[in-house]
Formats: sequence, structure tokens, C-alpha cells
Amino acid sequence: MPTTKIAEILLGLLMIIGFAMPLTILLIAPIVFVITLLHLLHNPKPWGVVIPITIPYAVTVGFHLPAIFARYF
Repeated sequence: MPTTKIAEILLGLLMIIGFAMPLTILLIAPIVFVITLLHLLHNPKPWGVVIPITIPYAVTVGFHLPAIFARYF
């Protein structure tokens, strides 16, 4: 778990400064997915954890989606 926490911190810092956003979003996606899925499956009331994690990530992905796929269209 220390490796995951280090990755979360470093990728979070990269997202805050806006460096390599498509790559940062791609690398942090599995971490967000696992946290969300584990809380949905094992927590009787997961919304207090799932919403603060998933909503900001979804907004960030939505905001940067055109930049991520711009070179393909």
C-alpha cells in the first residue's frame, strides 16, 4: 500500500500543477476505480467515500476529454 499512496500523492501533485494531464488521468484511473469498487462492494453506506472521490475525477476527465482525444480526430 505505500506504493499506491506514493502514486496517489505524486499523481495528485501533477494534476494540481497541470503537468501531463492525459497521462496523469490515465495513471490514476485504476486507483480511483479500485477505491470506488471496493467501497461499493464492502461498505454498507459507501456514498460518503465514493462521491468525494469519483465526482472530482469524473469532472476532471470530462474537462480534459477533448485534449485526450484531440490527436485522434
